[in-house]
Amino acid sequence: MEEKREPLSEMAIERKIQILRNKHMDSEVIALVKSDYEYGLTDDEIGLYLNKSYDIEQMKVLSKCLHKGVSEELLTLLKDSRMAAPKMQTALDYYEKGVPIDAIREVVQKDDTAVNMRRMFDVVLEKLNKAKEQMPQDLEYVKSLVAQMDEVVAKINHQNERYDALNKKLSEIET
Repeated sequence: MEEKREPLSEMAIERKIQILRNKHMDSEVIALVKSDYEYGLTDDEIGLYLNKSYDIEQMKVLSKCLHKGVSEELLTLLKDSRMAAPKMQTALDYYEKGVPIDAIREVVQKDDTAVNMRRMFDVVLEKLNKAKEQMPQDLEYVKSLVAQMDEVVAKINHQNERYDALNKKLSEIET
């Protein structure tokens, strides 16, 4: 269920930005927060990345995640792993390409470089694509098996009818 996001008023945004300026936040961070407020992110969402332990590039990736509405599970994984921004971006890119969150978690836990993560994710994507290609073939095979089984059942039913007719004739002859 997607909620409708409405940005804060200009005055409300300016008040929040002034608080950040008073805390001597970096101008890049302030610009990111301002654009996120204008986009319609809430204080809680912005608070997820507005943490002194993240650098600006990590904050930008987390902000992108919030804009794109990624799953809470991925957001938590990226936040808690404390990996560098390029690694976070790689994980986000491959999540958007359809790599399952469990595969992302497994690769992230290996704590490898972004390039090696990309290679591992490419392998996962290749396996996923092969599985998708195989599905229609498997479906056709299953359909042909069902058709063959229907034929066999029809023949068995026909044989049963013949046996019933034969038994009836035999019982007539006996009497």
